[in-house]
Amino acid sequence: MSPTRLARHALLALAVLLVLAGSAIPAAPARVVRVLDGDTVVLESGERVRYLGINTPETGEPFAAEATARNAALVKGRTVTLETDAEVRDQYGRLLAFVYVGGTSVSATLVREGLAHVLLIPPNGKHAEDLLALQREAQAARRGIWGPAGIRGPFKIVSVRANPPGDEREDPNGEYVRIACVAEEPASLAGYTLQDRYGHRYRFPPLTLHPGYTALVFSGDGTDALEAAGQARLYWRAGGPVWNNAGDEATLRDPAGTVVDRVLIVPRRSGRPIRRTPGGSPS
Repeated sequence: MSPTRLARHALLALAVLLVLAGSAIPAAPARVVRVLDGDTVVLESGERVRYLGINTPETGEPFAAEATARNAALVKGRTVTLETDAEVRDQYGRLLAFVYVGGTSVSATLVREGLAHVLLIPPNGKHAEDLLALQREAQAARRGIWGPAGIRGPFKIVSVRANPPGDEREDPNGEYVRIACVAEEPASLAGYTLQDRYGHRYRFPPLTLHPGYTALVFSGDGTDALEAAGQARLYWRAGGPVWNNAGDEATLRDPAGTVVDRVLIVPRRSGRPIRRTPGGSPS
């Protein structure tokens, strides 16, 4: 990219940061006492906060350590302010919020520095266009996760719900995989496949996702739909649960059969899924 275009991207990024800094932010302060990873912190009250609008690399992925360290440098021991959106908590009970230090959005900083990608999950969607503008700037500069050692894209598995509460044999749709578009432009999932360790395979229908938005692939029956907010709901119609609670692997392949992303699923008692890079060994 030419120096002129890079300069334009830098000026745009600065303007976006200023817009975010000027957004309405609740005045009640909170102190961060612990940083769990690049996008999750613990407040002095004991409240866990998951940052809105972004997703940082998981443990074992490239730039996971850098994202966690940068997050800690920004917020640990600091007094911050929080801004929530339409949905205040996630399925784990964590508070969902934008976190600000001195009026600057931590989510925006991590995206701009190439240490997070934009993740938009309706009904939450504040600051979507601003964050996507920062992501395009980071992608153009090949910073962090957008460099050769980072995301292969244009899609990424961001979560697997393999062991939901209750008996998934009675409701296979308790299981799902969430896949995000991490491309610079809208991208098609047509011909991509999602497969478990034991050979069960789902082939995606013609579907275009916009950057930052996601597709949920449920294991059970239902009618595929692209919601107005940009999120797709797809159904495997597998006839029962797909993912093995004792351990499994979710692999996303492009139409040519190349592995785009892979997640190793460990039993729930062992914590969140451990990720590994395409062709790599479990981290």
